[in-house]
Amino acid sequence: MIIESIVDNPVRMIKIGKLAAKYHPINFENFEKRIFSYLDFFVVTIEGELAAISGIYRYDKWFKDLYRVADRSFYFPIIRETSLAYPQGKKNRTILSEHLIPMQTQIVLDQGGIPFYSMLGHPNALSRSARLHNQNSENKYIMMKDKYFTCPSNETEDRRCWQNINVLEQHQDLFNDRTLRKVL
Repeated sequence: MIIESIVDNPVRMIKIGKLAAKYHPINFENFEKRIFSYLDFFVVTIEGELAAISGIYRYDKWFKDLYRVADRSFYFPIIRETSLAYPQGKKNRTILSEHLIPMQTQIVLDQGGIPFYSMLGHPNALSRSARLHNQNSENKYIMMKDKYFTCPSNETEDRRCWQNINVLEQHQDLFNDRTLRKVL
């Protein structure tokens, strides 16, 4: 397995985003517009074959130093499962939780940032991801009870923007604060 940063290659990012869009068009519909807001973006290959992508995203209207790790994470067919909650059979099915999220979290922390990650409509899978991550990292994530507005827009009516989030234990009070509840 090779994990490679490609944030300095926007042409390659766009090309890989278009490949991911074939499987998940909604998640990659505005990808080209987002690429310059990434602190870093990673590609995972296994035996030369594209396996996964994932980035560290920063939206300047979120509160200071907040970064979404595991942004636009996607598994390609070589490791993609049909179920997020109960993966079975394929090798390397936990690359995100066991490798990318710990690595991305540390990158954000090293620069004094506050990492979080989110998932739409799969709270059990998000909780499972935190458990897997926490087994492999000294930085411990917890899932917040509420849903939070995670989109870089003002379209609060878009239900896709309201997501469950995982935050580091030491930062949970920032998200519990009534002024931040449900609005990143």
